[in-house]
Amino acid sequence: MGAPGASPEELLAVAEAGCFNQALANNFGMNSLTATRVSTTVVVRIEQDEKSRPTITTIHVTTEAAVPEITEELFQNCAERARANCTIARLLKLDLTMTAKLLG
Repeated sequence: MGAPGASPEELLAVAEAGCFNQALANNFGMNSLTATRVSTTVVVRIEQDEKSRPTITTIHVTTEAAVPEITEELFQNCAERARANCTIARLLKLDLTMTAKLLG
């Protein structure tokens, strides 16, 4: 404890953010769209389990993107597909929630 460097949980958050952004960009590309800006943060929640062990219980992705000529409906669909299908999310098999905002 107290050693310099990122914790495993921080590394997991970075991996999920990178995976999500790549999946989101791929979803835009499948619709012949390109984002001009994407900002994503990931929060990893840790709680004590029944044996008082620290346990990752949820991960929440918050993303904002500027995508010219996309509709809100298509944006939300692309974001949901990225949330559900990026490789890190599929590996984790836990409650991964999301807030997605289309920037005007």
